[in-house]
Amino acid sequence: MKRGSMRAPIPEEVRNELEKDKRMKSCAIGGDCEGTLQWHHAITFQGKRLQHAYAIVALCERHHREEAKHHDTILKVCLNLATDDELRAISKAEDYIETRKRLNTKQI
Repeated sequence: MKRGSMRAPIPEEVRNELEKDKRMKSCAIGGDCEGTLQWHHAITFQGKRLQHAYAIVALCERHHREEAKHHDTILKVCLNLATDDELRAISKAEDYIETRKRLNTKQI
């Protein structure tokens, strides 16, 4: 079975929402940033990048390259933007509400 491409354009409605969002004007990790801002899809669902505003964060080029090091921080940002209902809808293989609770109590 052929796997689908993970590269899909962000829908125009979501893109417009993100362009107006203040959090997309700076790197979600912060600190020692380098390069221009890039949009990072932090959550995949059913083998595709989740195309919801809460699942996309801005990262500088450096932190985007190193995103594996910052996975928990990036995921925490996204999960705290989502509502419980949004998380329930994607909590199939992983319970994202429990993950959010765990990350919120973890020192990151």
